[in-house]
Amino acid sequence: KRKAGADFAGLDHPLARAFQAYLSGQRASAILLFEEAQKVFPELEEPYEILAKLAGLDGRYDDAEAWLSQGIKADRGYIPYWSGRGKAKSDRAVKLYWTGKDPSPTLLSGIEDWQTALKLDPGNAHLWRMVAQSYSNIGISRQNQERPDVETLEKGVLAFQESLRIDPTAVAGWEGMGGCNNNLARALLSLGRDPSGPWLAAIDNFSEAIK
Repeated sequence: KRKAGADFAGLDHPLARAFQAYLSGQRASAILLFEEAQKVFPELEEPYEILAKLAGLDGRYDDAEAWLSQGIKADRGYIPYWSGRGKAKSDRAVKLYWTGKDPSPTLLSGIEDWQTALKLDPGNAHLWRMVAQSYSNIGISRQNQERPDVETLEKGVLAFQESLRIDPTAVAGWEGMGGCNNNLARALLSLGRDPSGPWLAAIDNFSEAIK
């Protein structure tokens, strides 16, 4: 990181100055300089991505979404814009959940972004896991609202299965699917239905993660 910062030192270029500030930890200066660079070079990806990242680090998830939305307008085929905006929405949903608000609409919107990214890169196991985890989180939220949602949790299990078909070695995939199956079992139990299938599946999933 220090070497990269040194490489940019002395370069009189808006993007170079922005990167130098960013790599040296001068966050406030980096934001101003990347905003300047974005105006001068609206076709470049880096200003949108880094401004969104910095906004997310500050908990300004709306700003992160806004920067990535601008990036999408400039280039709808750039996957990190879609995946990054999905992540920003997911982070905002967590904040909504812990402040007693319904995160489901925000999570569903994030899923739409990740699904758009998957149309461009269908073999991306990480994106499938993000979709799956969001479905699982919706299920948790609705369960806590005493609105068990079996259908959404089943979608989560299917998305985890797809992620593991692509990358069966991913521990996060097995752990996530175990959690989703556990949530599915709880939803079924709340509805007076047999939860044993998903609970047994969850045991298998966690056992795979341990391996």
